[in-house]
Amino acid sequence: MGEKSIPFRIGDYVAFDRIGKGGMAEIFLARTTGCCGAGKKVVLKIILPYLGKIPSFVAALMNEAKIMERIRSPFVTQVADAQVRGEDAWIAMEYVEGVDLHHLLGLFSKKKLRVPEELLFHVITCLLQGLASVHGLRDEAGRPLDLIHLDLSPGNVLVSFAAEVKLCDFGVAVTGDAARILAQSKEVRGKLSYMSPEQAAGLPLDRRSDLFSAGIIFWELLSGRKLYSSSDKDKVYQMAAEAQVPPLEPGRFARQEALEAILARALAREPAQRYGSALEFLDAVAGYVRARKLVVSQLSLASFLEEAFSEEILRLRYERERVMSMLLPVEV
Repeated sequence: MGEKSIPFRIGDYVAFDRIGKGGMAEIFLARTTGCCGAGKKVVLKIILPYLGKIPSFVAALMNEAKIMERIRSPFVTQVADAQVRGEDAWIAMEYVEGVDLHHLLGLFSKKKLRVPEELLFHVITCLLQGLASVHGLRDEAGRPLDLIHLDLSPGNVLVSFAAEVKLCDFGVAVTGDAARILAQSKEVRGKLSYMSPEQAAGLPLDRRSDLFSAGIIFWELLSGRKLYSSSDKDKVYQMAAEAQVPPLEPGRFARQEALEAILARALAREPAQRYGSALEFLDAVAGYVRARKLVVSQLSLASFLEEAFSEEILRLRYERERVMSMLLPVEV
């Protein structure tokens, strides 16, 4: 299939909205066809046409699907289907009605609203629970895969309007063996602004690199700004390699010294000084939430999001339903 003109049919799906594009694939919102589950929304990750001719890229996409399929967690986007037909290859994933964390924070900024503390801690606790599932993945024989996401960033954290939080995009994820090969070749993957120091330097990696990236997201949630902000790529590389992390603005949170201690360990330059696992990081955050007696309720947060962004939610729903209603019926 060449350049795709919306709407188009691929396999058992009709894609009706292009919602993203990366170096390897395009992302579409689609609906299912057929007798079972017809009309259900899904997200399709479809390999770019010219890469569909190259077996190694097709294999990489199918490997991503295989990895995601094994991760059964409410905090990780779930795979429904993955297929290769001719030069077309795609992954069908659950549709999360909402936006990514980067977009959500932008909505708060646009409306000049401060992000509620409860939402900040809800996001990081869900993210860490998802990361624990990723890092705990095992093969068919029960052996640890030592999976590393490698690309944790706000753009790869989905937040639904029901306040669900899910990790997505495992396109550059690697297992332990592949991570060692990356280190030997000095290949660097991931988004520069969210890299651990060892990742930016092309050094050997393990799950503690992901924990550092999660720490950056946590710092940015708490501070309300980017950690590494510069238009100069070389300067961002330097900041990432040196792990330059300023303290939070004084008096921003109650018991802030406890938060600073959590951040200091999560964002330690040396991996050995960080939390050893996502669950250990999660336990520290949960301890702070308990000490503050904060009540973090997904139901309450969902109501808050629906009220704060009612216009944006209605606009998104209306536009997507409008496009779906214009599609001609597809024969089953």
